[in-house]
Amino acid sequence: STPSPIPAIMKLSVLSLRYSSWSMRAWLVMTQAGANFEVDTVTLPDLSGDPKKSGSLGKDVVEERKQLGSVRGLFPVLHVEDTSIYESLAICEYIAELYPQAHLWPEYPLDRARARSVCNEMTTGFMALRGECSCHLFARVPKFTPRDPEELQADIDRVLEVWTECLERSGGPYLFGEHFGIADAMYYPVLTRFWTYGVVDFEKVDDKIKAY
Repeated sequence: STPSPIPAIMKLSVLSLRYSSWSMRAWLVMTQAGANFEVDTVTLPDLSGDPKKSGSLGKDVVEERKQLGSVRGLFPVLHVEDTSIYESLAICEYIAELYPQAHLWPEYPLDRARARSVCNEMTTGFMALRGECSCHLFARVPKFTPRDPEELQADIDRVLEVWTECLERSGGPYLFGEHFGIADAMYYPVLTRFWTYGVVDFEKVDDKIKAY
């Protein structure tokens, strides 16, 4: 199929890449693809009402954030001409279509299906990891003590299992072979969380993960 025409101007509205893992994911994919885009880092006057914690954003908060470039109160948002694309994975899908030469998805259909599976698992799962270990790219938390160690460990074990399975199948160096792809971008912020909170002893993990 013919690749989609590349827009002259794209603007990615994000929260701080230090603290917003979803913003980081979209930014990583666009950067890896070599996309020409502007970054608009939004400063929120009200950080309350996180829907992942409280269930929904208040109407006033949503309206306020729409004025800052959001669609439904959340970020990132990719603005392409008169269209706004929200949700990190949707942004990544769009960029993969614009830049097929970046190989953001694996070449073969079954591998692409598996890559999408682990990406969707990231978007819908790992709630203990999100709740216990918030994103803080450059911080280090010594002697971190989680509220629910068992649930957190289960999430950590599953992440390491995903990485091991993918690397064993593909041969690395990235999750699905020789190219850094959307799956890698989805899981990279998790790696930074492991560093921040010291919850994984990388001396004891599988050699393939060490290399990754």
